[in-house]
Amino acid sequence: MNGRRYFSASATNWQSLRRAEMLWTLIRNFLRKSTGAGELDTLIAQGTELLSRGRFSDACSQLSIAHQRWPQNYEAAYSLGVAQARSGKLAEAAVTLRRARAIEDTAAVNDVIGNVERLCVRLADAVASYRAALDVDADHVPSLVNLGLTLSDLGEPHEALTLLDRAVQLAPGHVDALFNRALVLNDLGRIDECESLIERALELDPDFAQAHLRRAFALLARRNFAERSEEHSSELQSHSFISYAVFCLKK
Repeated sequence: MNGRRYFSASATNWQSLRRAEMLWTLIRNFLRKSTGAGELDTLIAQGTELLSRGRFSDACSQLSIAHQRWPQNYEAAYSLGVAQARSGKLAEAAVTLRRARAIEDTAAVNDVIGNVERLCVRLADAVASYRAALDVDADHVPSLVNLGLTLSDLGEPHEALTLLDRAVQLAPGHVDALFNRALVLNDLGRIDECESLIERALELDPDFAQAHLRRAFALLARRNFAERSEEHSSELQSHSFISYAVFCLKK
């Protein structure tokens, strides 16, 4: 009897719990709809889709609505800042992205702020932003790559190479990491390693225009062939690479 009563009570409690869960789901969905969270998600998704299709102005318009209606939402502010940066509105992007960082301090938002600073040729500020990103997430690959590239531009190739080594270690197939590591190796005079990485980058992304240009310039630089025919062949090949790089840039 006790066993049956215990079983019956447990079943009843389970059913009550199940009903409570269903009721909470209904309440949560109602609250989500009443606070506009579903609409916010839709606006951000639509804006992000427009951004991925290169419709930067339309993306800014869509995401501006989201940010104006939900000014304390990180995703709305961050997405709008990225869209503004991609559309060339760098001053606006800097303001919007700092608002996003005030809401939530992430590696991603610090990295994009660094990119904006870099585009504005404020390299020291860009370095500070990339370091802030790595303070949040020491393994954030885009920030490792961007910091390495910027330090290289500032004449610090050895520290840059350390960062890019780390990026490639974390993400062996990250094309930007491979390419920028190749550029630093070239600056350090390690030409064979540079060219090997360029080839690897092109294997991963055959339409990578900058890598095609770098490979073409490397061939043009090698003008000390024993046979004139080899030199002529190299020049023709390099011109082919340059032409294809231009084609990729126009795509």
